[in-house]
Amino acid sequence: MQLTRQDFGLLGSIEMKKQLKKILPCIMAGITGISYGNTNSKDDTDNLIKISENENKIAENLEAKNSSEKLISDNSISEKRNFKQNSNFNTKKENYDDPDRIQINLEYMGGFSKKHKDSDNEIIKSQQVVMPAFRWTGNSGVNASFWKGITDVGGGLIPYVAFGSYKAAPSGDPHQQYLVKRDEDMEQIARNKAAGIKNIGYTYTHGSTRNLDLVYGDIDNFVNFYGRENIAGYFIDEIEGGATQAQIDYMAKIYNYIKSKYPEMTVIANNGWGIRDGIAPYADIWMTQEVSATEYLNNYRARTSEFEKDPANSNHILHVIYNATPEQYEEIIKLSRERNAGNLFITSDTNAYPNGYDDLPTYFEDLMMTINNFTPKTGSLFSPENQAAEKVTVEMPRSKVDLDLTKAARSAIYKNLENSKDGQYKIDIAYMGNYGGKYKDKESNVQYDSDTDGVLADVSKDFGKFSLGTVFGSQKSKVNYKGKFSNVKEKITSSQFGLNGKYDFNDNIDLTGNLIYSSNKHAFDTNTGLGAIANAEYKSKILDFSVKAGYKFLFDNGYVKPYAGLGITKVKEGNIDKLHISNTSKTISEGIVGVYGEKSFGKLDLFGNLEYEQRFNKKSYHSEREYSRRYTIAPLNYASGTINVEAGLKYNISDNFKIKTSYELRDSKNSLVKLGFGAEF
Repeated sequence: MQLTRQDFGLLGSIEMKKQLKKILPCIMAGITGISYGNTNSKDDTDNLIKISENENKIAENLEAKNSSEKLISDNSISEKRNFKQNSNFNTKKENYDDPDRIQINLEYMGGFSKKHKDSDNEIIKSQQVVMPAFRWTGNSGVNASFWKGITDVGGGLIPYVAFGSYKAAPSGDPHQQYLVKRDEDMEQIARNKAAGIKNIGYTYTHGSTRNLDLVYGDIDNFVNFYGRENIAGYFIDEIEGGATQAQIDYMAKIYNYIKSKYPEMTVIANNGWGIRDGIAPYADIWMTQEVSATEYLNNYRARTSEFEKDPANSNHILHVIYNATPEQYEEIIKLSRERNAGNLFITSDTNAYPNGYDDLPTYFEDLMMTINNFTPKTGSLFSPENQAAEKVTVEMPRSKVDLDLTKAARSAIYKNLENSKDGQYKIDIAYMGNYGGKYKDKESNVQYDSDTDGVLADVSKDFGKFSLGTVFGSQKSKVNYKGKFSNVKEKITSSQFGLNGKYDFNDNIDLTGNLIYSSNKHAFDTNTGLGAIANAEYKSKILDFSVKAGYKFLFDNGYVKPYAGLGITKVKEGNIDKLHISNTSKTISEGIVGVYGEKSFGKLDLFGNLEYEQRFNKKSYHSEREYSRRYTIAPLNYASGTINVEAGLKYNISDNFKIKTSYELRDSKNSLVKLGFGAEF
């Protein structure tokens, strides 16, 4: 016959009373000694001895009574203890149940995510706009509407705008034209800065022949007129390509002058037809093409310098194409990427002197969106149907890694509670490495590889029928986009905090609940560091609650437990401030069915889990976002039903130590191999 913890407690009480009979006279004698000098000490001692004798008689009666009660208890112990007596699997686990014991489990979870490697020859897809804007500023009329169109689009899509107010020089003045200070320019500079646009000052060189002191004077005057903090760089126009040493030296002096006085500023130099390698180091961005659309499409002059050919230099190359029609826009963008131009501007303006670039291109905002790779799932923003539409849906890089990690934490917590022991503290610490896999959206062009490293810790206490615990998690994830958004990378920093509990109604029926809060920070970048998505950030928050009811079918040395439950998940994605993309939130309920089982074969235990989760709403948690008045960001559209599977085995080295291994498939696609070690103290 096996004794329960209750029986051990009863016997312990009896044994304690036996010891009490032996030591009580000694205690009384000690008290007598302590009472020496008290006139009543002898009487007190006699009374105490009498009390002791009575206590001994009570203890003997109690022992007899408890022996009788124990015989009855053997036939009426709880159902839970009957299960443990009849199952060797559970008897072995429960022999050492003790409120003072702690169970500690350490686990490594290794995934199979493939490390992404960038292709050196991959065509760039992330570009940024550098816009020459040579219409005068103003607070009314055509000038005001021109600049309002730019600031309305904002710095997310147009990071750099080059401009300056010049007047023709009077007769006899060495200037061809000279820079003037205008209040309207100051006001526009402030508006640009508020919109996230970087102001680039303009100066010219007249084919690398203008007096350098006059060039330096323009550079310094921009700072003096409008403040160093408001000027991000300089556009140096009409530079020769470096065919001679004199041409190289001329540009080198301008570049070094700027970098010595204003090292933080970007230098953009316009050659317009191509440069030699010798002059390439003397600008941060080289405008190597300034041609009409017809010439760019039909009479393109091949690059001659190694600088222009090298994909690593794409962020240093700018093409400006003018006199283009909307029908030509997409072909020009495609060719510019193949021609290694990380910076681009296209306009329907004719670039006719003396003004040039003083009109916004046709379909201006749509063009800026397309250059920055925010386009519809199919077709073009310039198509008649999209031009007629009040709202157009475009795509951007998006992932559901934050949700995957939250669901993984939910699953781990449920299994940890399944193996809690009466009265014990339980600590589960798992390290996750290289977790993730491939994702391809069902309807959009979003696809990516992901991998995650991190830790998940769960601490719980079993109070008999009721277990209560808390969970902490921290992970870092890398997302590498493919296809349409190749060149884009996303880093996600995640943390989770959760509460969990389990209640055993009897041996067969239990109820488990989880509440998890997840906080995630998303940061985008590109291979070139260019494009509207580069350096964009936002935060997401996930609240996940689930409850599952299970019924154990007991058999020798094991059990099978089918379960069913409900869950509710809320995903909130915050604003993307750089791009003025709105936040979004979606709360959806789901149904959960599954089965968990364990079976013991001596020291070897087998366990497994099969679970299906069905979302009750066809829409995804990562719902559509609003982008300006004209665009909507497409939602992710992933499977509404997922399968989670785990199978493994555990070897009990002793009653105190065990090792285990298992294979898990989560969300029908993300695989893990787990290796664990457990101990009890």
